[in-house]
Amino acid sequence: MTGGVSGSPSDPQISVSVVTYNNQHCLPGFLDSLRRQTDVRWELSFFDNASRDGTSALIEQAAMGTLTVSDKNIGFGRAHNHNAARCRGPYLLMLNPDLEFGPGLFAGLLRYLEAHPEQALAGPRVLEGAARQPFPPRRFYPGEGMIALEPGLRGRGIAWLNGCCLMIRREVFEKLGGFDADYFLYQDETDLCLRARRAGYRIGHAEDTAVHHLHRQSQRGLSEYEYARLVFQGSAVFWGKHYPHRDVLRMVRFQYWISRALLRLNRLRKYVPDLPAILSDARLRARNEICREWLDKHGHRRIGLGGAGLLVLLEEMHVMARAR
Repeated sequence: MTGGVSGSPSDPQISVSVVTYNNQHCLPGFLDSLRRQTDVRWELSFFDNASRDGTSALIEQAAMGTLTVSDKNIGFGRAHNHNAARCRGPYLLMLNPDLEFGPGLFAGLLRYLEAHPEQALAGPRVLEGAARQPFPPRRFYPGEGMIALEPGLRGRGIAWLNGCCLMIRREVFEKLGGFDADYFLYQDETDLCLRARRAGYRIGHAEDTAVHHLHRQSQRGLSEYEYARLVFQGSAVFWGKHYPHRDVLRMVRFQYWISRALLRLNRLRKYVPDLPAILSDARLRARNEICREWLDKHGHRRIGLGGAGLLVLLEEMHVMARAR
């Protein structure tokens, strides 16, 4: 079924792709936002990643677009790729189901990309969470706080955008091969944006449009540790794909050592209550364990917190400082 409004629904200008997972609680507001999109022709595809609540039933009741229900959670990018393979419009708009937005979003994004043919993809202003905290376009990639990824790209234009709302030219999406299926949930969009820039395309920011991202609605049942593992695992996958192995080793060793040191420091707060906690134990444990798993998988030794480990760390930090 076509979810469009004006013009011929058999000729959509925008193909909208939505991936859901346990989103029953936030879907009504999202569906209302969809219904308000006018002055542009659009079709709609849902892919449900084996939700355990009433998400798929709610989508069916709404009778908007097509729905694919998976028997397992295949991840964010793979699900969008599935929808994209069936789309017909020249523009592909990927939306999170925990969004709320005004009636001009679709038309505004379409207008922006048509006015900027040099740009392959664009996103709106994103306001995160209950506080509506702005999530501005990022200028650097994961890991660049330690080692520069590509001097030719670093700091020049937008590096990547929040993946909760992205519009991309379908021709470009297909040329890039869609999302990389090796990512499960986080950094898919970062990877896609980097590959687009490497292919010579630019990334845009449609500041006249905006979405409210309720944030983390599919992960409400996760512990802080589980959530932190998902986020940092995405960064680790990104490092492995886009940095030389020797640089990944330096970054992983640094993160492994510093997370162990900070965990020890956090324990001192029992005796020194005023000592500030830089990161929670849950986030530090997640980071440390992913780094440990990476080192073990690739046959590299771990560095301890003693004098020898500190010397190795200082040497790695010196090399990373020169590479920034």
